[in-house]
Amino acid sequence: MFNDRKNMKTVFCVAAESSSSGSIDWFNNQPAATAQYQTFAADNSLATDTLTSFSLEVPDRATPGEITELADEAMWEMTYQCAERRIGTDGIHASLAVSAT
Repeated sequence: MFNDRKNMKTVFCVAAESSSSGSIDWFNNQPAATAQYQTFAADNSLATDTLTSFSLEVPDRATPGEITELADEAMWEMTYQCAERRIGTDGIHASLAVSAT
């Protein structure tokens, strides 16, 4: 989608994945992403979901829609470095490392 790797910025992503679906939220600052991750982790209705937080480099001129597409692609293709992961009871990604590398 983007070929110019200059003028990049970092967004912070929180993904919730189950065996049948997934969603991703992204934030311009890490404290907001951390708060969302903690909210998801405390939500008992998400106990079966695997939660993952990661940062993502995106073009600084990308629109919110483009950033969402890039974050979604990173989530589904697993082209990110995990910052934090909680494996849900459904075991999605159970074989992956839980800590950041």
